[in-house]
Amino acid sequence: MSRVTVAASLLAAALIWSPASAQIGNLVEVCGDPDASPGDVMNFCQRALKTGKLGNTATAQVQTNLGAAFFDLGRYGEAVSAYTDALRREPQMIAAMLNRARAFEKLRRLNDAAADYAAALALDPKAADAYLGRGTMLLTHGDPERAILDFDAVISIRPNWTSPYFNRGVALMRVGQPAEAERDFGVVLSRRPDDAGAYLNRGRARAALDRSDAAEDFDKALSLEPEWGAGWFARGRYRDALGDREAANSDFLRAFELGHPDPWLVQRVREISG
Repeated sequence: MSRVTVAASLLAAALIWSPASAQIGNLVEVCGDPDASPGDVMNFCQRALKTGKLGNTATAQVQTNLGAAFFDLGRYGEAVSAYTDALRREPQMIAAMLNRARAFEKLRRLNDAAADYAAALALDPKAADAYLGRGTMLLTHGDPERAILDFDAVISIRPNWTSPYFNRGVALMRVGQPAEAERDFGVVLSRRPDDAGAYLNRGRARAALDRSDAAEDFDKALSLEPEWGAGWFARGRYRDALGDREAANSDFLRAFELGHPDPWLVQRVREISG
């Protein structure tokens, strides 16, 4: 979760320097430190808020950082409360809206999450983070068609970002457009040549296109991540479809050994084992 920096000028405007104000400054500094642990951020943000000495905007920023700490600790309900407190003070704080949307999603309050993404985009139609967050949520929860539109928007605003190409590739596969997906995973690999997930997914796309170079992508993915059960399972399915049952069974057994969770795989291993 993103944190926000509580500017020293905001504190200076609200406080006359004193040993007490210096202590508050130290609390706020740790509260906004991106390298601090979530537990420390939570502790220092809460202590800063308890002083009652922060201005309105500084309080909203501290509440946003507190929400990020709660999120990282898996305390999503408390994260929503902290972000809501921040937005009561600063209704146009997009960082708090986007973070709250992600917390709502964790709580499976998808309509509330969608409302926060929409509110952020109403404030800033070029908020690429909002499109990316909403698109990822839509993809995760079974709406790849609408997700593609959001990933298109991200790419038009931030063409240098890589993650929307990957996510759009996954969405395109789910709507039956493997050629377009293959191109997106190619973009990812041109920027991140050691991305095992991109190789695996491009292999799936190429397999759907009956391209022989799919095998190379599956092999490359497993050379990069040899302990990845899902990778062995995917290559096994590919080999099985080609009729190479012996090689497929070897891959399935390795996927099973690595704990890949799939009922079909369990049944296949039973067949292999006799």
